[in-house]
Amino acid sequence: MFAFHLNAMQLTRQITPLVRFTSKACAVILLFACYGHAAHGQKLYVSTYNNNTVRDYTASGTDLGVLTSNGLSQAYNMAISPTNGDLYVVSRNNSTVRRYNPTTGALVGTISTGANTFPAGLAFGPAGDLFVTLDSGSHPIRRYNPETGIQIGGDFAASTVTRPLTLAYGPDGNFYVADWGTNSAGNGTIVTRYSGTTGASLGIFASTNLLAPDGLAFGPDGNLYVSNEGTSTITRYSGTTGAYLNTFVGSGLTSAEGLTFGPDNNLYVANFAANAVLRFDGSTGASLGQFASLSTPYGVVFSGAATPNVPEPGSMGLLIGMAVSAAAFVRKRKK
Repeated sequence: MFAFHLNAMQLTRQITPLVRFTSKACAVILLFACYGHAAHGQKLYVSTYNNNTVRDYTASGTDLGVLTSNGLSQAYNMAISPTNGDLYVVSRNNSTVRRYNPTTGALVGTISTGANTFPAGLAFGPAGDLFVTLDSGSHPIRRYNPETGIQIGGDFAASTVTRPLTLAYGPDGNFYVADWGTNSAGNGTIVTRYSGTTGASLGIFASTNLLAPDGLAFGPDGNLYVSNEGTSTITRYSGTTGAYLNTFVGSGLTSAEGLTFGPDNNLYVANFAANAVLRFDGSTGASLGQFASLSTPYGVVFSGAATPNVPEPGSMGLLIGMAVSAAAFVRKRKK
């Protein structure tokens, strides 16, 4: 009996460190399972205006082919939902926004903005609602439930823009609109700002060195970057005051359209007329060369890196069970 008790004690001393390691390992596994996707597997989606498709690429530039073409006619700007993770694409010519599974490309749903309304820009608000600019009529911004496609309330903003092509949600909680036309105050191509809660106009945000602004993106530095189709440049503005800072990219572009910052903090630009997506250093604006070659790219967006990848309930339950059981065993052996 004494020998058996001694052996059991020796065995316990040997396996307890292993159990402690297992407990810690389970915690690591849980964290990796929830957030591992944030660091791996990101893709760049690119819409092609003339080919009516969305193609996807790995973060290293590998072409994964056509993700979808279902229902698209003049594929335009795109956005990833922060709530369901699906890809929303403006189909300009048939006045719809199409919703796709970002992995399979399967069509999940369609939001109709009304006949001949010609949607252009789109962005998700802080509550997950979808905001869309329309390039017709009074050129309003409309808000939709991204799940049902039903419009929420009346027109969110109107009358102060004439050709709203791109919409971006800013870090200050407000919306920014790239306006090609001349508004009622007689101003030329501008970027206007609207309250993110009421839709009230907050006035002109930026106007210096803009000509046919098409793409808007807030950078890692908090500043606003604007692609100008008219000058084939990327201009940078203070993210708080709208003051012109500099021409961030002044050469190498031909008809600059959509732009986005990647997981590497570099800037990706749809170079429409040159049939390419170009990459630029996110700090200096220096050219890093061509990222992808494809016909008439317009919108560019990376898959949501910050969205946790929550495991399936069965897998999560197993992992939690392993972690809890191991921790309980260790506590019991300490008594």
